[in-house]
Amino acid sequence: LVLSLLVLATGALAKPALRARDDAPVPQFSADRYPTGVDGCAWLNWIADRTHENDLTVVKAGINTRINSMSTSEWEGIGNGIITSDLITTINEYITGMECERDATMVARCEGLSDVGCQFKDFASDDSTVIFNKTDGAVASPPNHKVVFETDEIRVIDVYCPPSSLELAFHTHTRLSFWISWGTSRGERYWGYNGTALFDDDLWDGKEGNSLKVMWNGPEWFHMIEEKETDNLAPGNCDSDLAPECSNGFKYRVELKLDDALEHHGYSWVRYQ
Repeated sequence: LVLSLLVLATGALAKPALRARDDAPVPQFSADRYPTGVDGCAWLNWIADRTHENDLTVVKAGINTRINSMSTSEWEGIGNGIITSDLITTINEYITGMECERDATMVARCEGLSDVGCQFKDFASDDSTVIFNKTDGAVASPPNHKVVFETDEIRVIDVYCPPSSLELAFHTHTRLSFWISWGTSRGERYWGYNGTALFDDDLWDGKEGNSLKVMWNGPEWFHMIEEKETDNLAPGNCDSDLAPECSNGFKYRVELKLDDALEHHGYSWVRYQ
């Protein structure tokens, strides 16, 4: 196994986009289904806490600025005909229209957070700390976390686990993020830092088709995913060796870089060979 850390220009990996589907799927917005998912208003307030901003209108505008730091062609280049300019506009408009009030105590009292998310809420990091540099998913478990695009504002990671296996290593995700997922429910088990299964989903029924989901997510302390499916037929688990060319669906973690002073010191592209 060879880890290579490459500093690249943002457009270096842009590829021609697949043509958008005529039957464009309608996204569902929700908390992430994993144990660290968070309700939308709590997610916005968490970002406000991290950025020391009391106006949620400013927070929402900042999130959209980060999303739009990737051009339409760059999003479409990793979007497999699913992520289109219309989808990015829909996400922008949904975030702008979220009806939430600023509550600086919401996250502290764990409102809108799962039990596990509540335990993880104070785990934070910037790119320059040992936690990020040594335990971030793309660093500690690169076969399962491929950076498919990155700017100064966001990082997009394809998350993958081979059939009948565990991810390479326990790892963390310290940034607030959201998922863009094009796939289906599948047999996944989420192992927590204490060795207990915090999430355990049933195997794919072989019938459920793809759905498009945008899901809010908090930081995650040490964990590991186990893929229980015995093959890769269930949509949504895109092999890192193929990503971002994901004909059978994908799970993209879109990480927000929230602290300009701390996180804009360089890129963190990691490749696994």
